[in-house]
Amino acid sequence: MPSINIEFATVTGQRIASLLPENFELTDLLKVIHDKVGDTAVENFRFICKGKQLLLDDSIAFQTQKRLITDEVTIQVARRLKGEINSGYPQIQELVDKILGEVSIAFDKMSKQLDLQCALCLDKLDSCTKIVCIKCTHVNIVCKDDFVQHFKEGDLAFKCFKCLKIIENKQVFIESAAFLKLLTLLKEVREMKQNIDCQICVCGEFQVRAILFYL
Repeated sequence: MPSINIEFATVTGQRIASLLPENFELTDLLKVIHDKVGDTAVENFRFICKGKQLLLDDSIAFQTQKRLITDEVTIQVARRLKGEINSGYPQIQELVDKILGEVSIAFDKMSKQLDLQCALCLDKLDSCTKIVCIKCTHVNIVCKDDFVQHFKEGDLAFKCFKCLKIIENKQVFIESAAFLKLLTLLKEVREMKQNIDCQICVCGEFQVRAILFYL
């Protein structure tokens, strides 16, 4: 039976090759996703082909999208936000707002001392944390208010005060697994945005114009 080659590409760089019958149906694609990507992949991930999200839960709408899946096509795989429905893309600003709302909580989980002087405000009244830069070995000492402001000004990353290199989030937020997941998701969405057809972007954010799915 004639077949077409397809490839799934994740934001982490993994590429998974597979085959579909030339006259495939939605059930054929779902089986390939189940076998190659994972048995819960449809529930946990979005599948984007040539800039459009595949509507894998709507067999009628999917018929209008079949033409997107051609030989040697690459289908991008991206994680869903918690509670996200199939017809939506996560908006970057929504994630940014959530991260900014929780960064203070993440700081509170860090190890802190009262006798340290913040390198930014030079205040000893508030407890400070130490963040060591593994690139230049500088010990960054910062209080909560200045940490939050510095993190925000650094595009949601902590930069060493001395060498100005970004210190990895997994080193900064060691005790905040949930917060780290938010930062990882933001990174994935930003990377995915570079691979999405800009015609579905509105004012720089991911917003779906459903009519585009049926063109």
